[in-house]
Amino acid sequence: MLKKLYDSSVVCYVAALVIFYPFFASFVGCDKLPADLFEPVSELPAWNVDRVVDGDSVYLSRDSFVINVRLVDIDAPEIPQPYGAQSKQDLESLLSSRLVFLDARGLDRYNRVLAVLRLADGQSVNNLMIASGSAWHYLDYSDSQALSDLEAAARADRRGLWAAAAPIPPWTYRKNNR
Repeated sequence: MLKKLYDSSVVCYVAALVIFYPFFASFVGCDKLPADLFEPVSELPAWNVDRVVDGDSVYLSRDSFVINVRLVDIDAPEIPQPYGAQSKQDLESLLSSRLVFLDARGLDRYNRVLAVLRLADGQSVNNLMIASGSAWHYLDYSDSQALSDLEAAARADRRGLWAAAAPIPPWTYRKNNR
């Protein structure tokens, strides 16, 4: 009964978002985002990397737009955590060309664009961060078997954060340090 009520609530919520999105978008400032933000990657112009915040967040710009992007499906260590600063440096290294393509998936509750970043050769930055051991596969928000496989390989080879005896996931770190 509770699950059925929850499912119907989710359907109503999604329907309300679709119906009221234009009003909602202008209310929260989303109308200031580029019109092509959610278009296929092949049709998007390159974005400039302005600043890497940490191992899973960056600021990108194009023309007069600046957006805060959260890499979807991954969770990197927080800066104060062991390997947190290194994770940020790893992302900075991957983005050294300063140009990326944005595969936007939505907005999170902080109004950040959830996205897969792609390099000029089409490689997913998100996948590369997991493969190098610079981030966890964020299982709470992703069921990708490919990302789970990349993480398992990084763990087995003790790459990046997996070189530590018992790395603490960022979601546990955040919960314990509120």
